[in-house]
Amino acid sequence: MATNNGPGGPLWEAMRKSPEQPAGPSQMVSDLYGVTPRGNPDTRAAAEDLGVSQRTVQRWLQRGLPSRSRSGGAEQLASGHRGWRDSAGGRRAALSPRREARLRNKGTTIQFLGTITISGDRRRRSTAVPIDGAQAGRILDEILAGNDPAAHQALEDAFGDAFGGSVTLSDISSLNTFK
Repeated sequence: MATNNGPGGPLWEAMRKSPEQPAGPSQMVSDLYGVTPRGNPDTRAAAEDLGVSQRTVQRWLQRGLPSRSRSGGAEQLASGHRGWRDSAGGRRAALSPRREARLRNKGTTIQFLGTITISGDRRRRSTAVPIDGAQAGRILDEILAGNDPAAHQALEDAFGDAFGGSVTLSDISSLNTFK
């Protein structure tokens, strides 16, 4: 199995392509608690869930999260958002519809650096493999469902099709997509 370097691991990062941007308090509250009819972050829902006043949440939106809060609400908000980013909903929100359509329709080329075992021959290699739209779609379906082991298996299957045999990918140093 792949080495998982953080939430979602290298496969998710390669498929989404755009780098993860740190979310500010406004984005965190909007992602976790939704928005009001006016389109503003729902500070009331956040305050109720976090056990702080609505005014406190509003201050966070204006001034940023404090490094420490008495109630622990700021830490709870940041922690909850980190967990949400790696959930199915968070991944769906992070992948642009245009990028998803491009991968599903045209596929991509994945550049791999790590240990690859092909028919019993285990070596550290760098290689690039074309992935067609159907294979990319299968990988995306598993990633977006939050099933990283199945996504990794789908990637190994795609590499196996390219190499004409059984492939195991491990100790992944980097994965990159082109196109």
